[in-house]
Amino acid sequence: MKKFFLTLLLLLLLSGCNQVAVNEIYNKTYNVGEISITTLEEAVIEVSEFARHSVVGISKYRTSFLQEVLEHTGSGVVYECAAEMRDGTVESNCEETLESDQVKNYVYHVVTNRHVLENENGQLEMEKLNVKIHLGPGKEEIRAEFVDKEDDVDLAVLRFKYSGYIQPLRFGDSDKLRIGSFVLAIGNPAGHDFHSSVTFGIVSGPLRYITDKRGKNAAYIQHDAAINSGNSGGALINLNGEVVGINTLKLVSPDKEKDKENIYENMGFAIPSNRVKEFLDRIK
Repeated sequence: MKKFFLTLLLLLLLSGCNQVAVNEIYNKTYNVGEISITTLEEAVIEVSEFARHSVVGISKYRTSFLQEVLEHTGSGVVYECAAEMRDGTVESNCEETLESDQVKNYVYHVVTNRHVLENENGQLEMEKLNVKIHLGPGKEEIRAEFVDKEDDVDLAVLRFKYSGYIQPLRFGDSDKLRIGSFVLAIGNPAGHDFHSSVTFGIVSGPLRYITDKRGKNAAYIQHDAAINSGNSGGALINLNGEVVGINTLKLVSPDKEKDKENIYENMGFAIPSNRVKEFLDRIK
């Protein structure tokens, strides 16, 4: 029955979008019966402001007739920073350099989905890979370089340099998620025109095993915070401002016209942060 049900579903990777090409979080503890709409709203606003600048856009280009053509867009999460100083040294704690005028560049590591970097055939063409980081409206895109990828799970890491400081996000413990846990999804749905969009929802299932289009079976966090094409590689955040997952895919009907009784809404899935940390620890 499970296999039959899954055949009715189309796993849509979220990077599609073809025609688009020191802050502190005050953790809030709520007692049952005492939570109010006002305090919940304040928490969501505070976490959104803290985290959204650290979720960047990713643009993948191909070269056609000596011109760069945008293939698709996605999202990525800044998780590590180092400061290149003018004297040639490197400072690993960027926060200690914020008042310094001796910083030449900040070097950032970004985790995203592997499929954001792949071509339409699902291949990662290293010799042709042309990826840039989008930091928001009115800012010039910055070329990024590939660092590494995960073969069993849809993850990859990029690196880029930028003169401004971006707060890296920290990872939370995804094993602590429960059904009903509040989460925010941050990314670039439908492309960079909607940079740093934030949606709010709950965890629908902290551990779901799904087989992706490569035939790989892996554990995901199911949630109902709305995600769409372009959210791939973006952050799933808890109300402590921690990354608890990397948004990767959603479920929809194979054909909404022929299958009107089986239209699935807000069934998004994220790679658990503990699985992401395993990958990042291996590539250090």
